Formats: sequence, C-alpha cells, structure tokens
Amino acid sequence: MSLTDFMKNKRLYEKFQKIFKMPQIKKEKYILVKPKTKNYMLIGTAFDYLLRFYIARHNNKIINRDWVCEEVKGLARFEDDLRETSEEIVNRAKDNYEMYLDEGVLSNNLLSSVILIAKLDGILRSGGVLPNSLDIEPRDIEDLNNLYSVIPKNYFMKNEFCVLNPTFGTASLMVGGADADLIIGDTLIDIKTTINFKFTKEYFLQLIGYFILNELGGIDNFENNVDIKKLGIYYSRYGYLFTFNVSDVVGERDLKEFKKLFIDVAQGFD
Repeated sequence: MSLTDFMKNKRLYEKFQKIFKMPQIKKEKYILVKPKTKNYMLIGTAFDYLLRFYIARHNNKIINRDWVCEEVKGLARFEDDLRETSEEIVNRAKDNYEMYLDEGVLSNNLLSSVILIAKLDGILRSGGVLPNSLDIEPRDIEDLNNLYSVIPKNYFMKNEFCVLNPTFGTASLMVGGADADLIIGDTLIDIKTTINFKFTKEYFLQLIGYFILNELGGIDNFENNVDIKKLGIYYSRYGYLFTFNVSDVVGERDLKEFKKLFIDVAQGFD
C-alpha cells in the first residue's frame, strides 16, 4: 500500500477534504523539455537520482541515506541472477557519482548509471518484476541531459540543510514504508517528471502525507526535528518549483486532530 492509498482511507480522506484547502498554481508555464521516449517512469526515477546528485554537488549540509537500488540484491528469489549484476551497476554508479561530485562534469557515464540504477529501483518497487532489458536508449540519455540543463540554480544551490530521499522512522512503517524525494531547509519537495503542468489532488495528498510522517516520526539518521513549513512540487520538464506554506492550507487545531486520526487509522482503530 502506497502512502497515497493510505491517505485515501475513507475517514482520513473525508477529514482531509473538510479541513485542508488545496492551493492553486497561479502561473501558466510552457514545457521546456519534451520526452524523447515513452520510458516515462524510468526517466522520472532516473531524474530523481540525478537531481539529488546535483543538490549534493552544490550544497555542503547534506544528509543522504543509502540508495533504494542497493536493496535489490536482497530480493531472495532473484538473488542468484541479480546479486552480481546489481552490485556491478551500483558500484559503477557510485564511482561515476564520486567523479561528478569532485569535478562537476555531467558525463554520459553518469547519465547511463542513473538510468541503470533507476531500473534496479523498478525491480524493488514492483516487488521483484525484472526489466525487459538493461540496455540504454540513447534518447533517454539526451532526455536526462536536457532535464539537467533547465534545473534552476536559485532553487537548489542555497547551501541550506538538505535531506535526500528521507524516510520517517516508525511513522514510515505505519503506512507500509514511505520515502520522500528531498527536503531543503524548511521545504519538503517532491519531483515530478511529467508533461502535465497541474497540481492534482493526488499530489496534494502525497505532500500532506509526507508532512504528517515527519511530524510523527522525524527523519531517520537525524537527531533533531525538522520543522517543515513549506511543501512543493518541482516540475522538472518545466524547470519550475511550486511551493506553498503549510499554514495557508490548514489550521493548527485541525492539523492536530488530523494527526490523531492518522495514527488511529494506521493502528487499525478506524
């Protein structure tokens, strides 16, 4: 069960609809980077990695957990077939990542690596479904290169406290596991590599879900609580970050009640 599915629990969703005011994007934007292939989910995952690499390169205060792709070798029924291949892919990706951190050069080797580790991610998140191929389409490399070229420096080069791919302790476990894309300063951001420039109810649910998880569980491997005040979506094909204040979409008393209901639903008291 995904976090969004959990948020759609009948009682929780009804309460959500009642107390949260959905923000609206007021600016009209034109797409800057059109897809080169139909590998939409793959490129989305690959760019998630690539943007986090970019942030790690340009900020000093970074907390980064192990990559999701590294967990693939633990899938028992595919262990013999995947262990050696996945380790080679991850080790090569780490070498390319370290070279990028040192030199700041976006190489085709790094772009190839993020595509391959995105394919490993897909195996894990699908419960063990193997990809059709580990081959890389050249147009996917071009697509990632174009997405990288439109990253706005003022959004992500702030040298603020950053958490890459955070999880939220026992609170994540309450909903079957959940990891967000990134936190910069007091802002939690989800990355969407989509051609649709819309802020949907699904996106809103997901962001609020992550916010609640942080409120309840904090961030793994970090002793201090992170006071998240803003939530946002980075639309990578538009080079645009949309953010809003949590205080503008829900009141403190309603939020407190919602957190209590969230716990009750997670513990099966709904």
